[in-house]
Amino acid sequence: ESCASKLCGVAPLIACLVQSRDDKKIDGDLGAFLLIASRKNYQSIFSSKATACPICVRKAIENRLMSEANNAHSILIVDDEENLLVLLDRILSKEGYAVHTAHDSHQALDLIAENQFRAAILDIKMFPIDGVTLLGMIKARVPAIRVIMITAYPTTDSRAESMQKGAAAYLTKPLDIVEFKRVLRELTN
Repeated sequence: ESCASKLCGVAPLIACLVQSRDDKKIDGDLGAFLLIASRKNYQSIFSSKATACPICVRKAIENRLMSEANNAHSILIVDDEENLLVLLDRILSKEGYAVHTAHDSHQALDLIAENQFRAAILDIKMFPIDGVTLLGMIKARVPAIRVIMITAYPTTDSRAESMQKGAAAYLTKPLDIVEFKRVLRELTN
């Protein structure tokens, strides 16, 4: 456990730095991270009272900031068609997204429990749990996630149910990749 995890908040961290600096300038990067930390309330990084070295504190804050930056572009794709998963993974990875794929709803729920996603792309026709049911389960766990429903079998009922359960978009297969990327970009920015 790093010494950064032993602090209880930003104020003790600043006190620690001032006491341990021995009239040296506090590194500019660390000062910037501290400013961001105080604004974004990163007190959860520091769990108990103790002294911390500035290097460990910087690493803890950098890791949190990088994690949040990656989550802003972290996408989950759920489809039982392997070829489509591979294609969308390649396309979205080139666009700068961190892509996670799942072949079924059970795998998707495991990934949702372990990761923070900005958006999810769900196929409607899947077994054993269909995409619309999965949408409801995901939104119950992560209400803020933006979800795009995709289907080769569009119906007005499935569109209405998807939107009622919280889908942000409903697209049909074969996907128009330009439109798909535009919709995803709008939802993740």
